[in-house]
Amino acid sequence: MARSKRKSSKLSTAEPSAKRSKHAVDNHKTNGVAEVETTLFNTLVQQAGLQVKSGQIQDQLEVDRSIFQKKIKNSLKSHQNYPEAIDDFLEGLQERLDNADRFRLSLLPVSMSEDNEGHGGSQESLIRMLLGVDILQPKIANMLMEKLPEFTEEDNNNGADEFNTPRLVLNQFRWLDCIVQSKELTEKMLEMVGITSLEIQREIITCIPEVLDDSEHTEVARELSELLRQNTGLTVPILDALSNLNLRPDLLAEVRVSVVQMLPSAEIDDLPVVVKFILQSVGDSDAFEVISELRSNLDFASTTLPPAACSTPAEQRRSRGGRVAPHD
Repeated sequence: MARSKRKSSKLSTAEPSAKRSKHAVDNHKTNGVAEVETTLFNTLVQQAGLQVKSGQIQDQLEVDRSIFQKKIKNSLKSHQNYPEAIDDFLEGLQERLDNADRFRLSLLPVSMSEDNEGHGGSQESLIRMLLGVDILQPKIANMLMEKLPEFTEEDNNNGADEFNTPRLVLNQFRWLDCIVQSKELTEKMLEMVGITSLEIQREIITCIPEVLDDSEHTEVARELSELLRQNTGLTVPILDALSNLNLRPDLLAEVRVSVVQMLPSAEIDDLPVVVKFILQSVGDSDAFEVISELRSNLDFASTTLPPAACSTPAEQRRSRGGRVAPHD
């Protein structure tokens, strides 16, 4: 299909109505490529320096990321219908994300124009750049969370798609400079754990420590501990998350007791992570007691690894006094 340049319609940021700023949509195609719909979202991001594309063509950034973010924020705050204009802007973004191709591309790094190449800084996705605008972040974060239940494990394992979209969604929150409403975002993530597939639940839990404020560690640790008792399929991501939280000694001991109690029913593949968590949470004063509990709760007779999983070569076992049975 021939690729052609699209005409970009320009709107004044002073729209007559904040509830609906979209003009009539031109649904015809130009040289086989659909026109980009004129919305407040498309208008402002283009004015800020992003060339909006359609179909499976990635958007192109013509300015530095910080300049783009600053222009978006200033345009919205100076809009005559601010703050209602934010909802109008996000309505246009939502329509864009409802298209599977545009949603996926919005989660991947934008392309850079030739003029902007070499200016330094890493390429980021459109969504991540918008999450860096504080007045937009809470609502965009909520939009992204609401998309997660749409995906199933079959979607993630589909060989035709090399991208794990739920993981891409959650990666947008990693290492953000600032989380505007950390508590609300964490609560939303935990809410999504209850209504998503097991694989997506694991991805969400792994991401939680990335968005937590220090003041929320205790409360979230209690919720994760309760979730651990309810769903052993989440053992590894929950223990990984707990390992990244700053917990009071008494709460850490409480969590450790719960983890020790689940040892007899733990999956053999999860045991290394479980035991590591227990040992890393031990202090000098309770080391002997905890190790004794480990020994009493671990049934090594029923967790014998197959020969292929043994890390000690036969020669080394023989040299230590053991005798290797001869091969038939």
